[in-house]
Amino acid sequence: AATALLASPDPASLDLGLKLAAGFHLTATEPALIALARSTDFQSVRTAVVPTAGDTPVGTTGDRTGFKPVLQALRALAELGSGNADLFAKLARESKDPLVRDEALSALASSKSEQAGKLLLALWPELSPAQRRGALDRLTTTKPGAQTVVAAVRAGTIAKTDLDGPTLDKLQTVLGADAALAALMQELGALFRPVLALNGTPEAWGETGVTLDGPFTVETWVRLDPGIDNNDGLLGAPGTLDINFYASAVHVFVGGTIHDAIVAKKPVVPNIWTHIAVTRDEKGLCKIYQDGELDNDQSKPAPHKMENVRLGWTGAGKGTAGALSEFRLWNRVRTAQEIRNDFDRSYEAQPKPAGLVFYAPGAGPWGKPHAGATIAKTSDFPPILTDDEAVALDAKFAKYRALASKEGNPAKGKETTALCRACHLIQGEGGNLAPNLSGAGAMGVEGLLRNIITPNAAMENGYRLYRVELKSGDLVEGFLASEDAQATVLRLPGAPDRRIEKRDIRTAKFLRRSIMPEGLLDTMAPEQVTDLFAYLKTLK
Repeated sequence: AATALLASPDPASLDLGLKLAAGFHLTATEPALIALARSTDFQSVRTAVVPTAGDTPVGTTGDRTGFKPVLQALRALAELGSGNADLFAKLARESKDPLVRDEALSALASSKSEQAGKLLLALWPELSPAQRRGALDRLTTTKPGAQTVVAAVRAGTIAKTDLDGPTLDKLQTVLGADAALAALMQELGALFRPVLALNGTPEAWGETGVTLDGPFTVETWVRLDPGIDNNDGLLGAPGTLDINFYASAVHVFVGGTIHDAIVAKKPVVPNIWTHIAVTRDEKGLCKIYQDGELDNDQSKPAPHKMENVRLGWTGAGKGTAGALSEFRLWNRVRTAQEIRNDFDRSYEAQPKPAGLVFYAPGAGPWGKPHAGATIAKTSDFPPILTDDEAVALDAKFAKYRALASKEGNPAKGKETTALCRACHLIQGEGGNLAPNLSGAGAMGVEGLLRNIITPNAAMENGYRLYRVELKSGDLVEGFLASEDAQATVLRLPGAPDRRIEKRDIRTAKFLRRSIMPEGLLDTMAPEQVTDLFAYLKTLK
């Protein structure tokens, strides 16, 4: 039935056939999909799409509507893991349309052909940073692709700097105890960093020797094991303070008759690094921040002294199960701007700011840790910027802040948001994978820049990538659309929802990565950036 739909001249039938082929992984449709992908007669392809007034003539620069079946065919072939690697390499190399090139690269990186890796590596020097990230993301979801990446890095074809923590994590998940990967990991010591590991026992805490009296700020990166409850905590002192995670949300529990002084609105996600900050002012009123943003400021006053506070300690009895890094105690209230600016920066090997009375980067010193708290090296560490990365990011913000502040053309900017609508809803049009942008202008330029340039820092919990490891060894990542006892459904931009039977799943978890890609503005011309922000600022 799907093959018949793909041969139909009816636009809706062709569209349905493409969705069926991708959504149900119908290998029998591959010849028809290949024919669409090979097609150079864009006039015949265009008849499969309802034209609109003012469309650019087919085959000229700017035409997008006529390419839709070609793009969808390539996406379907990528979902099938099609072995037609030569075709994908040819399109990636020769197509004049950047969207076709990107889809062809994705199909090539997803191909199960033994030649796919070799052909992709031949194109590697010509690929942009964004294209390389996309190719690595696809390659590392299968065992042959992951082995190709490891071999290429060790041979110098792919630079070690092209790898990051998430890529290494995927390689470890797919390849497991692979000798070549183990050798590579020995060469990539920079991708491993120390953290304080807490084993969930009553001894999983450390002494700070600090007494909190008056205004203070507590902040740290924390990653908690599944089963988060009030045994897990950040800081406490018997009888006076217990900052714990009852029901997965931060609770600032204090002694006497006050109990919960303040409770976070958003829960934390297990196995995900989250930055938590708690401030108390001179009146004893607290605020909670998550990942640099204010979560709650409605507090009961709790002004009393808290002596000899313990990191990782709670009064529940079992002990925290997880890890801490970049733990900071201040004897003053840090402002929202200070927390937002510095939550992903480190003070290690730098002069300590005024008011910082206790500081433990991943390697410590961690005061006096007890037996259940040990320093361990891991590839799963919080997204703390190095000094060079911080300088580069500040420069990027300055560059795009200047472009966003210029007077642009909102009408042209609206055309550019066609990319955004693949995931975002804007004034009733677009996808539902990401937050609605119909009121994006209310964020202001700084808020928009933060969400676009650093999506992994600014993301909401509900829009994290969800990784499913299949029993076949392959990985699938996307937006968790739904889940029940029988299946997990993932949603990807520009593709049908993928239903994965629970019997085919080995493990599944959220990642500290946004569905939105990094480097989006880097792919645009300066005037496009200015026009895009001119339009976004009108959405209020």
